[in-house]
Amino acid sequence: MSLSSSNNDVPQGQLATTRANATASVSELQEFLRGLRGKDPHEILGAITQSGLVRATVQATIGTLIVIVLFTVGPYLVAKQFPPTAKAAPAPTPASTTPTPAAAAASPAAGPNTDPATPSSSSSPAANATTVLNKLGENETKKASPKVNPLDKKDDDLLKDLFNK
Repeated sequence: MSLSSSNNDVPQGQLATTRANATASVSELQEFLRGLRGKDPHEILGAITQSGLVRATVQATIGTLIVIVLFTVGPYLVAKQFPPTAKAAPAPTPASTTPTPAAAAASPAAGPNTDPATPSSSSSPAANATTVLNKLGENETKKASPKVNPLDKKDDDLLKDLFNK
């Protein structure tokens, strides 16, 4: 039974090429093993290192180190040579035309459009950020008892079942 009769979907030329390549690979392997017979381990290691694997590994390591140094030192030197220029700040908007969030909170009868929850389009991003942080309560501090350690919770003992048997 031949390979070509069992595999009808594989072209005959591809099977011939595969057989030739497999035969070449087997013959190369047999030749390599014949060359290793009768040699001591030092000679075998020498034959393996002649394959260029060690040289390729050293070259790849050196290349990688060069790339790392280049992309680490390069941007530093470029930034030092050509410092970034400071962008001009946008002109501040007049405070009398639009109420600030603090003024809107102080006078709730000013109107429905001056709600501090809806930031105006003319207010600065920094003012919006502080307003959001204040609403979330991120700027608040809480007093804790100095006698209680919050990390010593009895409910968080994950290993209690292992040791309490």
